[in-house]
Amino acid sequence: MSEAVSAPRTGVWTYQLARDHPLALVGLAVGVGIAFFFSWLALVVVLSRADPAAIPRWGAGSWLEAGIRTVMLAYTLPLTALGLRAAERAVRELRPAPSRTGPALEEALSRPLQAGSARLRLAGAAGVLALFGLGGLMAPAILGPFPLGGFFWLALFGWFVGRALVAHLHAASALSAVGERWVEIDLLDLRPLQPLVRFGLRLVLLWAIWFAIMATFWLGPDLGHWSNALGLLPLFAIAVAALVVPVRGVHRRVRGAKQTELDRLTQEIRRERENLLGGSGGPESPRLANLIAYRSLIENVREWPFDLSNLVRFGLYMTLGVGSWVGAALVERVLGRAFG
Repeated sequence: MSEAVSAPRTGVWTYQLARDHPLALVGLAVGVGIAFFFSWLALVVVLSRADPAAIPRWGAGSWLEAGIRTVMLAYTLPLTALGLRAAERAVRELRPAPSRTGPALEEALSRPLQAGSARLRLAGAAGVLALFGLGGLMAPAILGPFPLGGFFWLALFGWFVGRALVAHLHAASALSAVGERWVEIDLLDLRPLQPLVRFGLRLVLLWAIWFAIMATFWLGPDLGHWSNALGLLPLFAIAVAALVVPVRGVHRRVRGAKQTELDRLTQEIRRERENLLGGSGGPESPRLANLIAYRSLIENVREWPFDLSNLVRFGLYMTLGVGSWVGAALVERVLGRAFG
């Protein structure tokens, strides 16, 4: 792979930090979480005039809720960079067709990492507006007794989530375009397409962890609001998109190549049958049987590059996301009874 691909230009500064200094990105995420926690506390004490001693341990506006929001914010900050690192790894593992090398290929391989600063700023702003709207619709559950602190969290959280979603979707779409145009297709061996599948599964895992952290909002009395269950809907949507979008291009390529090969084999079988019936093929010629066997083999080729291990991993990651919500809801029931 050329240097243009191994060191791409991108406007995502957290991605550059993750490539060059991954531990610094972890430290930054922890620092942002700590800064948010104390900023939230300052807003609650100074502007909302709340006594820190009166803040409950459980429930809405509690220390537990503030801690959960801190962890979610700290994880969401590097989420964009982690997805782009997964895209970079997929680019390195892909094997383009040897006849298609050149500057155009290098540009296509660098595109998954170039979401664009303007697009990401717009995505962040859209995320803030979306979560503000959600906070207005579900104010008691989301904003709690300290609305200023709630809106402060929604602003930061929406900015990071919006950027992550758009950057990951852009990378998945760009990788799909690479697969559709540049990757070599061998109907008898789809293993070279696995980097695209693994990229999608890594995105699924990243977002499943994100939803697992969000599931802890169920913990504690009065935190298990029914609206938290709505988080399962975007989990399914994001997981399916993360798995399918990167391989759409190669799916179309495989389907087209498969149909072309089947049409060719049908013509060959028809021609061989006519020769055999006409007596020119010889009664012991194995060509017709070989063509029929080969056509059956091509018919059984999967049009999506998923194998059983991929589907098992997808199921496990989804279990992490969905199971954490179910488990947290059960724990909330127990805590609710324990605290009366």
